[in-house]
Amino acid sequence: MSSIYKALKVRLYPSKDQETLINKTLGCSRFIYNQMLAERIDVYEKLKDDKRALYEYKYKTEKQYKEDYEWLKEVDSIALQQARMNLSMAYQNFFKSLSGKRKGKSGFPNFKKKKSGSSYTTTMVNNNVAINFETQEVKLPKIGKVKFRDHRTSFDGKIKSATVSRTATGKYFVS
Repeated sequence: MSSIYKALKVRLYPSKDQETLINKTLGCSRFIYNQMLAERIDVYEKLKDDKRALYEYKYKTEKQYKEDYEWLKEVDSIALQQARMNLSMAYQNFFKSLSGKRKGKSGFPNFKKKKSGSSYTTTMVNNNVAINFETQEVKLPKIGKVKFRDHRTSFDGKIKSATVSRTATGKYFVS
């Protein structure tokens, strides 16, 4: 039996405090991604002649970055873990593309920019993500219940993850 995946995208209307927290989470996710990418590039430049040392090198985790940068503790930890997994997937796609195991062309991972629309993903753990059509609220980790507007009255299915995005014009959505 195959699974059917559905997506639901609604516009969010966060309060000022929630908007600040969403922006912090977006910024921290981008920061973690960029720091980890910079570390990988730096380590490669230092160890490119010693393939064994390069293979055995242990990169820093989100937890170690949180020790260095206390302000990363303010946001959803799952979003930071997802940023690391996104970087890992970008590297996998890049190397598969080089070896011909992947259709299409995936370039080397790029640094994330603040200017263009940005997003972060959080996964469902202990009912931390929920949607209520009666009160028109979405519950997000660390942010709480955020108002949304949509014409639907129900949603069949199980929520596995939520991606919160901000457009370049400053509108917020959750998918």
